Amino acid sequence: MMFDLMRMADGSDLDRSKRLRFTFDGRACEGFAGDTIASALLANGIRIVGRSFKYHRPRGVYSAGPEEPSAILDLRHGAHHDPNARATLEPLADGMELRSIHAQGTAEHDRLEFLDSLSRFIPSAFYYKTFIWPNWGLYEHRIRAMAGLGRVDGKARAASGAQRHAQADVCIVGAGPAGLTAALAAMRQGRRVMLVEAQPRLGGSLRHRDVLLDDLASADWVDRAEQALRAGGVQIISGAVAFGLYDHNVVGVAQRHVTDSANGERLWLVRAAQIVVAAGAIERPLLFQHNDRPGIMLADAALVYLRRYGVRLGQKVVVATNNDSAYEVAHAFKSAGSEVTLVDSRASDAIDAGLVRQLGAAGIALLPGARLVAATGKRVVESVTLSDDRILPTDFVAASGGWSPSLHLYCHAKGRPEWDEAAGAFRAGNKISGVDVVGAAAGLWDFDALLQQAAQAVGGAEAPRSRGKVRQWTAPTEAPAVGVKGKRIWIDLQNDVTVADIELAVRENFSAVEHLKRYTTLGMGTDQGKTSNINGLAVLSSRLGREQAKIGA
Repeated sequence: MMFDLMRMADGSDLDRSKRLRFTFDGRACEGFAGDTIASALLANGIRIVGRSFKYHRPRGVYSAGPEEPSAILDLRHGAHHDPNARATLEPLADGMELRSIHAQGTAEHDRLEFLDSLSRFIPSAFYYKTFIWPNWGLYEHRIRAMAGLGRVDGKARAASGAQRHAQADVCIVGAGPAGLTAALAAMRQGRRVMLVEAQPRLGGSLRHRDVLLDDLASADWVDRAEQALRAGGVQIISGAVAFGLYDHNVVGVAQRHVTDSANGERLWLVRAAQIVVAAGAIERPLLFQHNDRPGIMLADAALVYLRRYGVRLGQKVVVATNNDSAYEVAHAFKSAGSEVTLVDSRASDAIDAGLVRQLGAAGIALLPGARLVAATGKRVVESVTLSDDRILPTDFVAASGGWSPSLHLYCHAKGRPEWDEAAGAFRAGNKISGVDVVGAAAGLWDFDALLQQAAQAVGGAEAPRSRGKVRQWTAPTEAPAVGVKGKRIWIDLQNDVTVADIELAVRENFSAVEHLKRYTTLGMGTDQGKTSNINGLAVLSSRLGREQAKIGA
């Protein structure tokens, strides 16, 4: 059974004593307590979970968090119905009925997949040009019928959610390494602290990355930190998303899966003297032909599924990167029994010699100075072609194109991000009174510097110390390889925005960032461009011949 083939013996988030049964597009599946819907689907060998918006191309799970552009499903569980559930965020429950959306039929067999063969006739903004004559009204009802994703049940009525108000001296958003460090430092000063974390469990990347903190394994350090915070009276809200920063230092927080609310949600309005944004960073995709094929995933997400959910996603794995962060992913898959090849676009002399030696000792093949230019496979990835014309057979690709600090809350508080060419990312610019951005959200990649900065942001002096090789990454933005006409390189996986669409917008003079967004629908999906916007701006910059710092955001 594919379920047993994909599952490994470990998985730190799973309770293997509790098996859960669910269905996907009518197929009976099994998972464990602690699974997300996404991890359970992957464990059952389900690669195609949906279809893209315009061309109905097959799509698979691409991430492990809120940046997911593809794995959006119709969820029914008892009286609960969510027509647009994000599989990467929704905990699996026994008896769930899941169906793919935006497909006529199922995700595997979509009767509208022929639209992909007509893609040359329906480029970006085709609707503005095609449906003018004789009257837009003749087409409108048909276009609206095809638009949207899930279908709302006409009999459904939204129940009211519970509401809470809270006050704190310090409200920390994000309970990864930086957020936990800031919370511990503020608690030790006797300040009232509220810690908000989107995941059900604290720790962030420490739950799947190997780091020694104060001579403790990362997961052990997280458990000890959580015990200390609870004992010190810190109010911890997990499974909660801080969705906005408002005037007078008010944080809006939506907490899900609470039992004392009619709709299972609770809305918090938190007033804090200081707000610390420790929301981490979002991994960027690499750009190459057919980079949207199921079986291609962000590298850090692949590590999450392997270590936290015990799901090994491939036997013959290609890890492609332009930075150091994916090297741990390669080692993890090798340890899990996969055959691994690491493709690093950097030249040999730009890669840390220690990392190279560790790869050699582990028996992992390293191909420096090469990059992916194309993926092949009829429905899922089957091989990749490199810039030196080598072809590597593969059943899974883990890709890392660098990291983008998560600055959404900072921007909501009237912060202006500034492009940092050396870091290859937008970083927080102007200082906002009462708001501090720390850790990876501040664009810090050296682990000890990250922890020290988080402690100092709340007036603390002590921070945990790491030991051994830790995150010391660079995150460059490479100019995409798009010189050959006809290459299909996806920027926005949900809305089917390609490099060619951006080039078309530039030719037709819709090249201001605001026009580009609306003309191509770049970043206008449910993921709000979390994995696509930076790459889209990089392509726009290269096509205009202007520095990315001058393009805008």
